Amino acid sequence: MASGTLPFSTYHRAQALGEGTYGSVVCVYNDAGEEMALKIFECDESNETLELGTLRELSILRLLRGSNSHPNIVEMVDVMEPGEEGDCSNGNLCMAMPLFRMGDMRQAIKTEIVSPGAAGRKQRVHIAHGLLSARYKIGQRHDNVADEESGDEDNIKPVLIDFSLAKFVDGQNAVLPPGSTHTGEVGTPTYVAPELVKKESYGLKSDMWSVGVVLLESLIGELAAEKDKDAARIIEEKKASLPESPYVNLIRCLLEPDVEKRLSAREALALPVFEKFNLQPPPVRILILTLLCLMKMTTTKMKMEQLDDELENISETQTLLDCIIIANKFYEQELIDIDNLAEEYPSFQDFDVDTFRDNEVALCSLMDYCLYLRS
Repeated sequence: MASGTLPFSTYHRAQALGEGTYGSVVCVYNDAGEEMALKIFECDESNETLELGTLRELSILRLLRGSNSHPNIVEMVDVMEPGEEGDCSNGNLCMAMPLFRMGDMRQAIKTEIVSPGAAGRKQRVHIAHGLLSARYKIGQRHDNVADEESGDEDNIKPVLIDFSLAKFVDGQNAVLPPGSTHTGEVGTPTYVAPELVKKESYGLKSDMWSVGVVLLESLIGELAAEKDKDAARIIEEKKASLPESPYVNLIRCLLEPDVEKRLSAREALALPVFEKFNLQPPPVRILILTLLCLMKMTTTKMKMEQLDDELENISETQTLLDCIIIANKFYEQELIDIDNLAEEYPSFQDFDVDTFRDNEVALCSLMDYCLYLRS
């Protein structure tokens, strides 16, 4: 399998590192004494099931292992299944990944690991190339680009580490209509593209705006805005004040308010700014994914109604119903209320919510923690 196999090692907690969108991160070590970061996925407080962000992050990073990996995308080292209360998993599903001691991009800028002025030119260009290459790899929506880990101090390598808001898209889903979102109301105002603020159609190029903000910060320091409108104003002011240079031209091409004129990752990688450092656009690589949707319907309600008809004679199969709920949660923008399924869908009359909660992690394990079919 191109994405390799998981070792399922034992891990021992050392110290807490921080909090993420859908869980906390702790420093752990395995039986060989190797230090790693362990992300603990906490359950949805409303129904005590796995968060949608957990399913997305595990599935995407499980796919992007082995020969599918990318140097600027964090590697899933392992998955730790829920253990006893009090161990390092604290009874939750966990993911082991490399530990980055130098912190995120904001820390690197504040502490001048990314050198200011001309001294940091090479570092900034390498950071830009890494971020754009990671996003070009498979054309995924990645709604959080604020947290990029830095590596070797002499040759900083940005690594995307948080995929809880990420989603593979293609075809008509690559650009969503006004008012639709791939995720809920999540996002740091400083990094949100104008079309999202205006609730207009948005797609992959919205990520390019976010990359542009990160690169702008690498040049002039952290931008802090509590409101979307404040962020747009600050970015326009800072962008207008920059002197002409190949790197500034890259930033302006990414921070283009007109989506049609904004560069894609591939187009940005072809700009002259990368030629001086002999950084070439990465080769085209296509990963063929088969979604585990049971049928293509436009809304959750339509899908559930048709499933309800088809499941009439096999509604007693709890595992099948559990799989339908997981697939629905993973692929649909509308989330159903699992506590009240039977009221609207008779085939779920015998569906047991408590059994589903017990089975959900086991079913994900049977799918090797990836809800995409892989070759």
